[in-house]
Amino acid sequence: GEGFNLRRDVYMRMAVFVRKLNLDSDTRWVLVLPPWGHLYHWQSRELGHQIMMPWGDFFDIRSLNHYVPVMEFEEWRQRTGGVIDSVYYLQGYKEGWKDGKFEEKYDIRDCLEEPRYQLNSDNKMFSGHFFFYQDIFAKKFACLSVQGMTRVLSKFIKSLTDQSVMLDRAENLLHDFFGDADYWAARRSMRFSAKLVAEADRVRREQLGSEDWTENTEVKADWWRHRAGRQQGRGGDYGCVHMRRGDFARSRGSQVPSVISVGKQLAQRLKKRDLDLLFLATD
Repeated sequence: GEGFNLRRDVYMRMAVFVRKLNLDSDTRWVLVLPPWGHLYHWQSRELGHQIMMPWGDFFDIRSLNHYVPVMEFEEWRQRTGGVIDSVYYLQGYKEGWKDGKFEEKYDIRDCLEEPRYQLNSDNKMFSGHFFFYQDIFAKKFACLSVQGMTRVLSKFIKSLTDQSVMLDRAENLLHDFFGDADYWAARRSMRFSAKLVAEADRVRREQLGSEDWTENTEVKADWWRHRAGRQQGRGGDYGCVHMRRGDFARSRGSQVPSVISVGKQLAQRLKKRDLDLLFLATD
């Protein structure tokens, strides 16, 4: 039920986790990228049923690989025949935090909800909701209660002899450190795909008269070498705003201004900056 940005954030947690696993052991783990499915805020129904979409549709896979070894799910499926050694469904603890004390821990427990994976009687394998693929199975399945940062599962993963491990609901794991060097390295590796960048460049050029080379917004192709810094004279002669309506207008009506009010506020800000062109992103 979450959106694009949270899933991108969960990727960062797991990318840092896998990178540290590889640094701390002789085993080379590869992070398999789960396909994208339809998200709540994706309103482009004319595109059809949006499922089984590879990460390469959105991100530059080669750039991701500069930080941690990654692999598209379809490539993993072709290499392995679609059989996962073990699936662990991450959940909280039924009893919550004892005495209000937070501690990092994990345990194999009974599932708190109806298990999402069922044992087939014919082939003794587990089937379930594997990103709308019908030919993916798992040899083992268990619910894993966990609380803590991603590092809490390092010992557990290292103890396994499985070739492939799936952690379902990885958002239950927290960032090891929010905003440290690894956090930003993982974030900066998430360059958008060349196709998306080309489309964005076209829109900027045709609708806003905007290009990187004229607005001092170019970035190095190698993100490892990019150094951010505040500069004067960057950007073009237009304003940009994200106006979130949809669910916000329904659930936070008392906190969200009307469209007319938004228009008045934006008009004032454009006038103050002597601008008459606005790029509006909205749902």
